Amino acid sequence: MKFRTKTIIGVALIETVLLVILVISSIVFLNRSNNEQLKVRASTTAALFASTTKDAVLSTDVDSLYSYVDELLRNGDVVYVRVIGNGTVLAQGGDEKLLRKSFVPDSSLSTIDDDVFDAYALVEEAGYEFGRVELGLSVAATTRLISEAWRWAAGIATIEIFLVAVFSFVLGTYLTRQLRQLTSASEIIGEKGPGYQIEYQGNDEIARVSRSFNQMSKSLAESYEQLSTSAEEYRELAERLKDSDARKSSMLSSALDGIVTIDSNGVIEEFNSAAEAIFGYSAQEVIGRTIENCIIPEQFHEAHRRGMAHWRATGEGPILGKRFEITARRKDGMIFPIELAITPVTVNDETIFTGFIRDISRQKNVEQELRIAASAFDAQEGIFITDKDSKII
Repeated sequence: MKFRTKTIIGVALIETVLLVILVISSIVFLNRSNNEQLKVRASTTAALFASTTKDAVLSTDVDSLYSYVDELLRNGDVVYVRVIGNGTVLAQGGDEKLLRKSFVPDSSLSTIDDDVFDAYALVEEAGYEFGRVELGLSVAATTRLISEAWRWAAGIATIEIFLVAVFSFVLGTYLTRQLRQLTSASEIIGEKGPGYQIEYQGNDEIARVSRSFNQMSKSLAESYEQLSTSAEEYRELAERLKDSDARKSSMLSSALDGIVTIDSNGVIEEFNSAAEAIFGYSAQEVIGRTIENCIIPEQFHEAHRRGMAHWRATGEGPILGKRFEITARRKDGMIFPIELAITPVTVNDETIFTGFIRDISRQKNVEQELRIAASAFDAQEGIFITDKDSKII
């Protein structure tokens, strides 16, 4: 076997092995991240729905339960919902085939055999269990994301192997012709990486070989820089896609990231973990305080008081039951935009108001960044280069 052939096969084999390791590691990381995100989304959705339907389960209000079920099924990710109270199915909806199956909760993507992640949450009051909610989330989007990642990886691997074969052929040819004169330069490149330039004089054959070697070294260095940039953009794109996928998941069309409940005097009674993340307060800091002293900007205090007074006098509120955008205040005083939907609920002749809140300050920016990142990634071409220790540079 010729030295040139050995060079091509050896380099291609090393690059292929390293590329396989990189691709598998990346896909395993992506799969694990999506698996954790799916579990969190499923458990959160089930818990919020159990909390929402608790009063209806306790009072066996079947009409309200079916209304809640229909509302939740409007979320494209939810394929079926079942509400059980005291061992009896009170309400259910969604895919009939899935509803007929025995319910077995899933713990990870690897346990799924029907493209649906099954989760549940208990309906409890004062430490007693009165029922449970069961639901299934479609994993089709997650499966598509992982499949697309495999396709991208396969495409990049094909280009990488082709380019490595081409450059190996050229390098092998040069090495066989001018091995003595390039040995020293090759050792330097093996130690320090591509980019090293040979000093030469004249225009004879040796000079032309040296000049070609210099051009190859520079090209490899540029390809390495481009590949490094592509790999970083790919990782950022994968993270943003996960983030985007999680952001689009919500229990109801009006149930946003944060849930804040107040009584008719504006005193905060409930402040969930998502609201803590949005506003920077812990639940212990705000429960029992008025909402205007915590998250409503000062310029809206008077409008809030007038609105509450109007509702107490007439039982009407122009913004109730509607979704709208407004500004809010974080614990550190920062003013930022939110999307808000307020739902009044009467419990024991007392009305409370639950606000479903989403921080939309980054939403449009993230979508724009994703489009830019996707375009940049589609347009990018590069190869994987290794140093003498077979490390990806």
